[in-house]
Amino acid sequence: MTSSHFCAVNGCDSMKGDSNVSFHYFPKDLAMRNKWAEFLGHGIFNKYSIICGKHFEKDSFANLKEKELGFSVKLFLKKGAVPSIKKPPSREEPAPSPVGFILGLYYLHVFMFDQHIK
Repeated sequence: MTSSHFCAVNGCDSMKGDSNVSFHYFPKDLAMRNKWAEFLGHGIFNKYSIICGKHFEKDSFANLKEKELGFSVKLFLKKGAVPSIKKPPSREEPAPSPVGFILGLYYLHVFMFDQHIK
């Protein structure tokens, strides 16, 4: 798989094929392309590079409501939209700590035992 299948933003794990994420090619307009490149910070991109929708504010999309209501299959950016969110929210909540789980069981056991004795 080529780099054009992955979001160009460092640390982002979005890749083309994720059904819940939109992907957007760099604009052809040189001034806009430079703004996108400035956002990246590393300047490494080509005409096939993409940035996923997680890096754009909701108001950057022209048809967000239609997409949310199921009237559109693809999200489109408004003219002049520039990515601004460096770190998108993580996909999953962090796994609960096993120590916290064990302590919870311990306190539940103590509580139940204490209730049984009374």
